[in-house]
Amino acid sequence: MRAFIALELDDALRVRLGEELARLRRVAPNARWVRSESLHVTLAFLGEMADADVPALGGALAKVASRHGPFTLCARGPGTFGPFDRPKVLWTGLGGDVAALGALQADVAGELAALGYRPDFEKFEPHVTLARAKHPRGDPSLARCVAALGDAGFPEQAVDEVVLFSSETDRDGMRYRAMGRWRLGAAPATDNIK
Repeated sequence: MRAFIALELDDALRVRLGEELARLRRVAPNARWVRSESLHVTLAFLGEMADADVPALGGALAKVASRHGPFTLCARGPGTFGPFDRPKVLWTGLGGDVAALGALQADVAGELAALGYRPDFEKFEPHVTLARAKHPRGDPSLARCVAALGDAGFPEQAVDEVVLFSSETDRDGMRYRAMGRWRLGAAPATDNIK
């Protein structure tokens, strides 16, 4: 199974971003847009993993969650990955307590390294992916979306848990299923796997 560790967006932020996604689809009609119910902040992408690895991963996430308290984030400032004239990914950045977010992600990465997982990026860039180019060379219209999104206002949200997701592809795109949740600041519990 393919899996990743992330923070879920709350309903208010997801709905507000969904409104912007609906508007931006007209600017970049050929992009692959993330469904609003699938928006999240990735802490670590695990890729293919064996079912047998899930209990150890659950134990690691329980330890991490117990060491970090809840904090607040907000979506802020659009950007892209890839060449500016043909970006491959459109995202919105994050504001609020990004220091707490960075500490949580670093702790997750440390626990994963002990289990043999390596991060799929050199530096953690906190963001929420909004769309991806269909063409491997990128999509110029995604660059126009940065200006179109501009300084859109988004609500803050409390972050109080870390989630282990499985990822499946269907004809409508990616579908994510929460396999386990660990509350930040809670005593370690490994039986959160579904």
